[in-house]
Amino acid sequence: MPYPNLLRAWLTFLATFALLCACGEAPRAHKVHKRLLIVGWDGATWRTLDPLLEQGRLPNLARLIGRGTSARLESTAVPISSAAWAGAVTGRQPGESGVYGFFEPVQGTSEVRLISSLSIQATPLWRILTRNKRKSVVFGVPVTWPPEPIAGVMVGGMLSPEDGAYTWPTGLAKRYRERGFVPDLGIWRTERTPDGQEFARDNALKRELLLELMVQEDWDMFFVVFKNLDNLAHHVFTSPDAPPLVALCLELDRILGDLVQSAGQETNVILLSDHGFHAYPETFYPHAWLFEAGFAVRAPAKGPGAASRGPLDERWAREHTRLLAELDLQRTRAYVGLCEGNFGGIRIHLRGREVGGSVEPDQVEPLLEEIEAALQELKTPAGEKLVVRTWRGRDLYPGPHQDLVSDLIFETVPDVNVSHALEPKLFQQWPGKAPDHDRTGILVMAGPNVAGIAARQDARIFDLAPTACALLGLPVYEEMDGVPLLPFMEGVAPPRVVPDASQAQKGELDWMRRALKTHASPEVESRLRSLGYTR
Repeated sequence: MPYPNLLRAWLTFLATFALLCACGEAPRAHKVHKRLLIVGWDGATWRTLDPLLEQGRLPNLARLIGRGTSARLESTAVPISSAAWAGAVTGRQPGESGVYGFFEPVQGTSEVRLISSLSIQATPLWRILTRNKRKSVVFGVPVTWPPEPIAGVMVGGMLSPEDGAYTWPTGLAKRYRERGFVPDLGIWRTERTPDGQEFARDNALKRELLLELMVQEDWDMFFVVFKNLDNLAHHVFTSPDAPPLVALCLELDRILGDLVQSAGQETNVILLSDHGFHAYPETFYPHAWLFEAGFAVRAPAKGPGAASRGPLDERWAREHTRLLAELDLQRTRAYVGLCEGNFGGIRIHLRGREVGGSVEPDQVEPLLEEIEAALQELKTPAGEKLVVRTWRGRDLYPGPHQDLVSDLIFETVPDVNVSHALEPKLFQQWPGKAPDHDRTGILVMAGPNVAGIAARQDARIFDLAPTACALLGLPVYEEMDGVPLLPFMEGVAPPRVVPDASQAQKGELDWMRRALKTHASPEVESRLRSLGYTR
């Protein structure tokens, strides 16, 4: 035979084809492309983007949608950036990821501390790539400070201090600082609100740095998040077409075009937001309601007092202390948990879990039923039913960290947001409307392995990590709550499902702490020590 190897290969193919046909599935050719570009527009909403798309003002986003798939992306309940991004990068819900809000309890005390990258107790995408000897560039993703040692480059995002080692490798921070780069403009650790010119300068510099990294680094996954859309929307989203918001979206579209072009046609692209935005005419204050309904009791001679001021990271921690100080904890059975958008949470003052808890474990479920029934009776000032849905936190987000989650989570009607603020009134009507998150973010996928689907689909924030793994040809973990969005893909085989190595995860976290201690600046060590992460 002149071509024995070719003949052998052909016979092998025929035998495999026959076997698969006998099992009811014919083989399909597939080629998973090596690289994946993920771009996050934190807080982007179809409410703003769809009219701009119709007007032809977002040409780069339109091209991605035209050759791929778009979807409504369901965020976490409550829709907050910390939990949503942690869920996106790990594929796991808050009871598993260990991140629900921006603060976590300090064990054995009634205090809370700001979360960090060490708070994420599930395996994020860049660690999955590192395990599989693949390289990542991770830039500006929230909750990535301190940056961890990965195969590649990491530049910290939201909550990163501007004056510390916010990069891996650590020396990169000094070079970036010399060029004027500050992670997310330092908004979270300083008491100021950037103006439009600062956002424009930040975007221009970030674009420059990103395009340099794309060319200079060898990467399989390039993951960047632009947080400034959310930062701006919190101030100007009184309507979806607020001019400053539109201007920023147009700029982000131009940068998106540059990134996609630099990445090349053989790169798959995912664009997403962690939640959406809405202009709320009215706000509900459950803190005041708990007093009125008798579930909480005010401490003697206590009132709401003056609101805390200062940097956001410090102010939020003081607000928690202020909340507890206002309560007669011996007689209080429930207090306000995490709130954002039109979602609120209530925590039971549980004995054994909360310091000085007043509710016995066997009283929790009857109390939750009582609170739930009372919430269902609440009406808006216009007489409309306020609460449309409730969940038990332990059922919605079970897992080893479910105690971080509010015991009762509730969703209000779409035009009433929920605030944890210590206001004495139940409702506040806003003539100019109040900007806040909603649960529906955006998702766009395009590239060689993405199907062209005209109708807008639906997906969940937890689907990002397993979908990214599938596009990169990596296994997904059976512990992930999300699923790979295979209906959005073409030429991609279902990924292998394997268990996450919990011991490897623990070892990686220990290694990460040791590496940070070895390479971190004294400033990073001091901040970690003050937050209670190191001794």
